[in-house]
Amino acid sequence: MAAIFPVIRRGISTSIVANGKKNFKKFNLYGKRGTRAFKEKQRTNPDPDIPVY
Repeated sequence: MAAIFPVIRRGISTSIVANGKKNFKKFNLYGKRGTRAFKEKQRTNPDPDIPVY
């Protein structure tokens, strides 16, 4: 009868979801996105469609 009714066991995961990695969505990183050339171009001649933070 044991083969007909298998025992179902649930495991408990003890590791956190982020697995030690930082969640950078929580922090405001203004001025950190884009390449250096893009940021320099935005400083000298900003594009009005792309806001500078």
